[in-house]
Amino acid sequence: MVLEALLTTDRQCAEARGDQAALMKLVDQSPRTSNGLAKAMQEWEVSAGDLYPRLPEQLAEELVERQIKVEAGEVVDRSFDSLIDLCESLKKPAPTTLLQWKGRMKELRNICNVNDVTKVTEADARKYRDHQLKNCAPTTTRGRIKYLKALFTVAKEEGWIAVNPWDAIVLKRIRGTYKKKEVKQLDSVDKVVEQGVLQSNNELVYWICRLTGTHVSEAAGMLHQDIDLEKNVIHIRPNKLRPVKNQFRERALPITPKLRQKIEQLYTAGTKDKHINPGFYDEKQMRWGGKLLWQRALGITPKDCRDVAATTMRENNVNERTIGAILGHVPTNSTGIYGVVTMETMLEALSILG
Repeated sequence: MVLEALLTTDRQCAEARGDQAALMKLVDQSPRTSNGLAKAMQEWEVSAGDLYPRLPEQLAEELVERQIKVEAGEVVDRSFDSLIDLCESLKKPAPTTLLQWKGRMKELRNICNVNDVTKVTEADARKYRDHQLKNCAPTTTRGRIKYLKALFTVAKEEGWIAVNPWDAIVLKRIRGTYKKKEVKQLDSVDKVVEQGVLQSNNELVYWICRLTGTHVSEAAGMLHQDIDLEKNVIHIRPNKLRPVKNQFRERALPITPKLRQKIEQLYTAGTKDKHINPGFYDEKQMRWGGKLLWQRALGITPKDCRDVAATTMRENNVNERTIGAILGHVPTNSTGIYGVVTMETMLEALSILG
């Protein structure tokens, strides 16, 4: 009786404040039964408005409908957080993708004042788009909408909603300007790095990126056991703080003579299952290498090393299957899935770099 009295008091307080979220949580604590509230309302001849006299009629009816579903054991939580949890369990996203999901949902919640997946309308989608276009570049707006559209696609597939409100947004109409990529040469940057402008661990990451074409997160997040000088191989594989995006990102790359020289000069072996550069991990963003700001010291970004690697190999007639295997790309056709690219082939291709 005490517990029931406390719940009743909490409900009356929440109702007086008009706190919809608190009321929903209280309703969700209803015990499971097949004929609880529905039967009582019928016997007492009361309406939702009689139960919640201080609330708007529509909200009162929503609360009653929700409680009846809770008592019947039906799933009623359609919040943004619940959708993210569902997508996380189904898709096993990379940490950066999960951060994007949470960030975009938080924006949608704040811009449109909604937190229920079933309540998001096409008008909300357009309102979100217009807000982003006022504050972001068109290409950024498109990218953010894509994240939300993908989340709501899962909600539709799981039967939460009948129509995806983001289908109303035609992305090709959001036109942005693209900066044409320029072919860069890193020979002059190599000379600057060799003058010691970077700290040793930072320089080691540079040479790994420069001479293998790996992502900066892959190079910065390596364990000591990933550098195998006995077999002359660098391993790109998942670890606790650095998953890989897909099965093709997990790979072994041969160490070229020039890279071996740099590793022997800059690398100090340590405990195998420990990270070489723990200081390069951004715990808040859950990503590696984000703090390596090369722009000021070198005039390039870490991604430039990857772009130059691909361009250099392509200009030297290295076939696309080999380039893809080195960079960890998903094959573009079924033929690329079969067979392997040998270490000798990759060593020959990587030797072109630098």
